[in-house]
This record gives sequence, C-alpha cells and structure tokens, in this order.
Amino acid sequence: MAKKTVIPLLNFSHIMLGCRFDIWLHLLIKNRFRVSLRNIPQAVLITLVTLLLFPFAILERLLLAAALKRQKVKSPLFILGHWRSGTTYLQNMLSKDTQFGYFDPVSTVTCHNSWLLRPLLALLEKGAISDARPMDNMEYSMDLPMEEMLAVNASTQVSIAHMLCFAEDYPHYINQAFVDELPEKSRENWDQVYRYLLKKQTFLCKGKSLLLKSPDSTCHAAELYRLFPDAKFINIYRNPYKVIPSTINMFNKLFAFQSLQNPPDPQVVEDTVLRLFKRAYEKLFADMKMIPSGQLVEIQYEEFVKQPIAYAERIYQSLGIPGFEKAKQNFQAYVDSQIGYQKNKFNVRPELVARINKELKFYFEHYGYEMMQEA
Repeated sequence: MAKKTVIPLLNFSHIMLGCRFDIWLHLLIKNRFRVSLRNIPQAVLITLVTLLLFPFAILERLLLAAALKRQKVKSPLFILGHWRSGTTYLQNMLSKDTQFGYFDPVSTVTCHNSWLLRPLLALLEKGAISDARPMDNMEYSMDLPMEEMLAVNASTQVSIAHMLCFAEDYPHYINQAFVDELPEKSRENWDQVYRYLLKKQTFLCKGKSLLLKSPDSTCHAAELYRLFPDAKFINIYRNPYKVIPSTINMFNKLFAFQSLQNPPDPQVVEDTVLRLFKRAYEKLFADMKMIPSGQLVEIQYEEFVKQPIAYAERIYQSLGIPGFEKAKQNFQAYVDSQIGYQKNKFNVRPELVARINKELKFYFEHYGYEMMQEA
C-alpha cells in the first residue's frame, strides 16, 4: 500500500515567502482573498514574512539603483524545454563551468533581499529546502541553480507560477507564460521586471554570463530573443510518453504543497498539462525560426543522458562557447555524482496514450518519435 503524503500545516519553503509585499497584496486582492480554511495559517505566514522583508527590499533596490542602471546582461544562455524534459540535469551539469553565473536559491525565492540579507537568508533557506524535490529524486542544494521563474513569481503579477498558489484561476496564469501574446501593458511589465532581475543577478555574479533555465521560457523564446539579441539557446526535448505522465505527477504534488486554495481535480491537471504541452511546442516551433542557427542548438534527452560530456562539447561547438576543455573535468565529476540516481517510473494509461497521440501528433512528426499503439 502506497504511503500517503503528509502535507504540513506550514510550508517554510513556499514559493511566495520571498514575494514583494505589494505584489503579494495585489494577488490576494485579485483573487478576492480566496484561501481555503486549512491554508489560512500559510497565508498569514506569507503576509508576515513578506511585510517583514519589504523595507529591506526597498532599501536594497535604492542602494543598487545606480549600479544596476549601468549593468549589462552579457549573452545569456537559455535552456528551453518542457517540464520533466531533462532541463534540470542539463543546467546542473553546465553550471559546473565557472564562466557562468546563475540564480541560486537566495536569488530566486528571496530575490528582492538577495544582496543585503544574503548571509541570513542563505542560512534560513538551507534549513528550509529539502534534500530532494517533491516531484522526483533530484537533489536540492544551496550551490545548484534554480529557475528564475521563481524570481519572476516574486516580482510581478505576470507569472505562470502563481497558478500553483491560486489554482482556481489556473487558465489565467497559464496564459501569462505566453508573454508576447499578452496585452501590451502586461508584456511591458514582464519585460521590465525580467530585465531588472537579470541585471541584478549579473551584478551579483560579478558580470558573468547567466545560465538560465525555466520551463516556461519554452512558451516565450521569441520574447527572450527580442530582449537579448545576443542570447544563445539550448532546446532539450523528450518523448511525450515520458514527459506528460511525469508532469502530471509533478503538478499534482506541487499543487498539494503550494496551493492556498483547494487543489484542482486530477482530471483537470491532466487536461491542463496536455493543453499546455501542445500550445508550448506549437509556439516554440514558430519561435525557433526567428533565432539564428548559430544561437540555437537542439538535443534529444534520450541521447544526451547516454553521452552527456559528448553532448556538452557539441553544445559548446554549435553555439561558439569557449572553455569546454577547461570545464570538462567538472562536468564529468557532476555526471559521476549522479550515478545511481533513480528516475520515477509511470505507467501510461491507454486513455492517456490515446489523448497524447491525438493532441501531439505534430510533435511526434517533428522529432521522429514512434507513436504507441492504442489499446
């Protein structure tokens, strides 16, 4: 019998704990303060923590204003790919190249206090983060990169990550991942926030090029290229029969831990994942045509994990990134550290196979994956 997951009353690693207080207040108002009875203590905790951090966040922004106005974002390297497509493994490995900077845990969830209060927040967050992520067995640690989506989540109302907290309005928040399809005012707000966050992290990383990975970037690659014309992109793709069930599992677990409202029905989650996958790749296939070939490389997950070092070399050669030989030993050390890692395994229901075949035929044809026979 499967062990039932116990959800704590208070989640001290909740993604909204480092949100700027005014953003948190706007989100509450927009959602008409709809918080389930069980999650009222969590909402109170978020309110108190964000209010406590707010004066320091304002002070930090003022003190860094002049430096960040001058700061340039130099040729960021974006990893594209749907959730559960191997983006974390790829980013973790490439982050061992010391020429890159990245968003660490302090710079994501508590991005507005990541300079003045860094030592204190690093100490607190080290105790809050788990040794392994709730949706898989990948490690969490203070020296590994995290998704800048969490920093966006803490900085603007325009973020798909808010779907995890306010699940009752999930269609609205999914739309916000498709940044260049938003109304002009919302798109400009996202652009301004995103530029600022990358400038700040570049400053904190002493001018290094940033290595960035957020699955929602797959939904707005063209906007990233427009903002940073010298950016480089890696698109990692994977078999949908592996990605879809794993993403469904991930969202169900994240909703359980992060939602301040009643989590959506599992069938709603399945429907949402399928629609999001389809829409994301229809958009990405169009967006990739706008990115020059020397700035974009695609790799297949199934082949990459067999020869990660060889594929890293291919990435560096394709994108004209120097320093592979210098970083090769660090890459190998990371790969060796992952020996024995056990992936989650999921049985794909015949009904889900049929839905995947129907909705994602274009994806199978594009990448040459063989479609399963329906029962």
